[in-house]
Amino acid sequence: MVRSPSTARERLLVSSNVFVVEHYLAGADRGQAETLTRLLRANDGRLRHALFVPADETYFAVYHSPSAEAVRTPTAVADPSRGPLDRIVRAVLFDPGMAFERARRTNDGS
Repeated sequence: MVRSPSTARERLLVSSNVFVVEHYLAGADRGQAETLTRLLRANDGRLRHALFVPADETYFAVYHSPSAEAVRTPTAVADPSRGPLDRIVRAVLFDPGMAFERARRTNDGS
């Protein structure tokens, strides 16, 4: 059964207080990206997701935060050798998996 666009949209968990930090990691491997993730998480509990694209040598950190400035400081502290961040942009996060899990818990009474 195909759902109507309005029904599908209702199932998405949307967060608008999201910032994506982009880092260029020349020559990095998975281990270095994992280390960066641990550092970022330790410096600021707002880190929610991280994505490393080895073929592009690019790392994305997704934060729930009220402002870009609130993300900039802990990110710079985690990796001071990198200097300024490549980019911080506001984003909208769609998380259908989390929305499905919340709906399931509500229906189960969990």
